[in-house]
Amino acid sequence: MRGGDLIGALGRTANHEDVNHIQMKAVTAALIFFPLMSGAQVAPTRAPMLDTTATPITLTEAIRLAQQNSPQTVVARGTIQTSELSVKQAYTAFLPSLNVSAGTSHQSGDRFDTQGNLVPFTGNPTNYSTGLSGNLQLFDGGRRFFDIRKTKADVKAAEATEVTQKYQVALQVKQQYYNVLAARESQSAALA
Repeated sequence: MRGGDLIGALGRTANHEDVNHIQMKAVTAALIFFPLMSGAQVAPTRAPMLDTTATPITLTEAIRLAQQNSPQTVVARGTIQTSELSVKQAYTAFLPSLNVSAGTSHQSGDRFDTQGNLVPFTGNPTNYSTGLSGNLQLFDGGRRFFDIRKTKADVKAAEATEVTQKYQVALQVKQQYYNVLAARESQSAALA
């Protein structure tokens, strides 16, 4: 019996999630109770083995990986992209805005004239209308030019922030790298 048939047999309507939920319950119940009913033993499944051994990397490689994957540098790169898109958006303020409209109306049936008599409609039953309007701002006191300058400055600031974040990450990696080397030296000196 399919999940949809089961729902129909219960006499209520269901959405796709209800059907999937009931199907998952049926499969789970079958997997649990079938081996118990048949007396079979269920072998435990093992998780795949992951390689957890440490692989040595150079300091340069550690810095490159950290700068590529560090949340701070990822955010800085995202800020640069957002700032660059803001520059493009600032340029769109120079474009005109266009509005297009279209409409239709259909009239039929009888009408009342000015004396209150019922007369048949004799005009064109369908009317069409279209419109196009444009707007271009000619003067705004230089606001658009200042917005472009501001967004370009924001891009430069975001690029500077990215450089700063890269240096910060490199500093942290170097400190941790040398701390590990110092710990290894201390351990080997203690064992000697």
